[in-house]
Amino acid sequence: MPFVLVVDDDPIIRENLCDLFAGEYFCQSAATAEEALTMMNSERFDVVVTDISMPGMSGVELFGQIRQRQPDTPVIVLSGIGDQAYRTGLLSLGAYAYHFKPYKREEIEATVASAIEHHRRLLMARQRYTDEDGGEKPKLYVLSIYAAKPDGRDAAHEPDVVIASSEDEAKQQGIEKANEKWPRLDGWVEHRVIAAEVQEDIISRAASLISKHD
Repeated sequence: MPFVLVVDDDPIIRENLCDLFAGEYFCQSAATAEEALTMMNSERFDVVVTDISMPGMSGVELFGQIRQRQPDTPVIVLSGIGDQAYRTGLLSLGAYAYHFKPYKREEIEATVASAIEHHRRLLMARQRYTDEDGGEKPKLYVLSIYAAKPDGRDAAHEPDVVIASSEDEAKQQGIEKANEKWPRLDGWVEHRVIAAEVQEDIISRAASLISKHD
């Protein structure tokens, strides 16, 4: 059974989310980022769902620590910060998803299920990467794939994981996936892909987001 960690200083939100995941996942919760990191010292989670604004360490700092300690673990952000640029910034840093509060239960449920499947595929890709012998090893990249329509109201974001010899090759794979899933014939005119190596340390890049909203 997949393991889910919910991090939020609001006990009602923690309880509601764990009740939502009960039955399908083993859910644990933490009231602070510091408590969550202590739990992650002895447990590996398939997905972490975290708030941003919490006493002590923020959710963005927690996200950076998770990327450093357990880089394969998807992080889903729940936040009352209704800033689209801020949301886009966190997604570009590698957050799996960003939901504004108040969130819809069915959307969170679907995102967690998708993140757990993404985590499974990432671990499989990492294993294939590790098992490859001889020659120059390709690199493992996590993709953030975006698509949008001209009116700006219809937009889509999907993470993926690929093995490629360069960032450009990884991006090209992402563009091909975007064109296949959101074809231009259906009105999707903007396709954008951000590629990041799984081993990348994003702590310094996250610092600007921390200082902006803490």
